Amino acid sequence: GNIIRVGFAYAPHMALSLSYAKRNHSVIRRLLASPNDKIVWNGAFDNPRLLASGFDINGTIHDGMIAWHILHSDLPKGLGFVASMLCPDQPPWKHLSRELPSYYNATDADVEWRATHRIWELLKELGLWEVYERHVLQIDRIFAIMSKAGMPIDHVARIAASAQLTDLMKGIDASIQNIVPTDCFPHHPK
Repeated sequence: GNIIRVGFAYAPHMALSLSYAKRNHSVIRRLLASPNDKIVWNGAFDNPRLLASGFDINGTIHDGMIAWHILHSDLPKGLGFVASMLCPDQPPWKHLSRELPSYYNATDADVEWRATHRIWELLKELGLWEVYERHVLQIDRIFAIMSKAGMPIDHVARIAASAQLTDLMKGIDASIQNIVPTDCFPHHPK
């Protein structure tokens, strides 16, 4: 997807939204490349797009959505939903993405910051901070390095396995067809 705006927050209710215009690339690049920690929400969506566009993201990346998942794995992970519980002073904003894109983007950045900091407090209160630190901050760094290295693929073995599975599926399909009554077959009028 196209990048339209990039939002940054650095304190509660202090956010900035920059259009993705070329004139702003140097500022966006400088902010993302800084060694400071970064807070994102669903970084698996935004971060690959920024990286593919040539922006390095340095510092520890904290994904508030993943931290929320550790806190409440049974609840929805959308930022608007989480904000309704953790940022009760925040009026609805998610419906304004087309009408007020800069406000929407800056608000997203601010709410990500505030919600994630509150999630961190709750993780610590509940004794789950070490789980987040170990399973997300430490192990994810290793996974990120592994992802960049890629996965070696044996193309000959992959093609052979694909052919074997195709034959197996044809056999299963044929055996199923033998036990399905003909009355169940679709009738096509001529």
